[in-house]
Amino acid sequence: MLAGALGIERPCFWRLHLDNAAYGILTHDQAKGFCLCGLNYTEHLKKLEIVDDFDSM
Repeated sequence: MLAGALGIERPCFWRLHLDNAAYGILTHDQAKGFCLCGLNYTEHLKKLEIVDDFDSM
């Protein structure tokens, strides 16, 4: 979806990388279309507890 919004076609869309659980921010202007303002934000994950042993959950 990101590549489509930005008008990036094959094979160049493979150059975009979005990490698991990360998000990007797009803005849209009627005259200019979509603009990528940020990519791979993970701030929402900082408060999560890291668990080394799933059996202890």
